[in-house]
Amino acid sequence: MENKSSDKHIWDKLGKILAVLITLIYIVNISNGIWNYVPADSVWSNIIHYGLFYGPMALILIVTFEAVADKNNLIRILFILFWVAIILFSISPTLWGLIRV
Repeated sequence: MENKSSDKHIWDKLGKILAVLITLIYIVNISNGIWNYVPADSVWSNIIHYGLFYGPMALILIVTFEAVADKNNLIRILFILFWVAIILFSISPTLWGLIRV
């Protein structure tokens, strides 16, 4: 039982850290829209772009894992599989041509 409590504590800490990072990314994006200090095709611009897209998804993933950390293993595995599907479909909506749309 202590392992599940430890898992929940770890997910809680990761969620807090990620929430602060995403907030900072949004603030940099907003201020960059006003003052345009990040070059358009730079590494920092790419980090901001991917952070805006994948950051909220990562935060929801972490909060989901925190929510199911104290549940039984079947529920945890089920939610891991859900997130595998969500991530795969965010990379390729047709799963590399395996699904006909």
